[in-house]
Amino acid sequence: SKRYKSLKKIDINSPTELYTGVDNKTDTKVFIKKIHVNTNYINEESLVRFRNETAHAKKIDHQNILKLYDLIETEDYFLLVMEHFDGNILSEVSSNYTFDEKINIILEIANTLEHIHKKDIVHKDVKPQNFLVNRNGRINLKILDFGSYNLINFANLDKDIISLSSLNYIAPEQTGLLQRNIDNRSDLYS
Repeated sequence: SKRYKSLKKIDINSPTELYTGVDNKTDTKVFIKKIHVNTNYINEESLVRFRNETAHAKKIDHQNILKLYDLIETEDYFLLVMEHFDGNILSEVSSNYTFDEKINIILEIANTLEHIHKKDIVHKDVKPQNFLVNRNGRINLKILDFGSYNLINFANLDKDIISLSSLNYIAPEQTGLLQRNIDNRSDLYS
């Protein structure tokens, strides 16, 4: 898209890539998440669900959730354009926090999940890699990755296509092995 320019790749988590970028129209920093559309792993039902959840995510307004600004679709990928946040991935810096700070982070995550669950939204990929944190006088936290998890069709899953870290945190019903619907309990399991 000509409106957005990627500046620096900061994370590769197949089948996604995360960049810092700029919105050329407003001259503000943004995150740009590029999600590759591989039809071997993504079916039409998953695409519809992803579009619906993205529309819902655009309506979420919470201090701990990155605001979703735009969804751009091409034949080969989606671009999710989100609020920029100066922070580090929680899984990479968690050892830098004290026990009390970790408790505060957990409480912030729980409060944020409660907020989205009250709106009948389930994140579906709660894991330390999907949280950004920083210390600016107090600990600030932002949740990443609403909806992109739904693009994965576990029936055709190849171990190379999804980060093993996701598999370590997902609830059993998310794998399709249990005949139970995915709901807010799935996030809490993670």
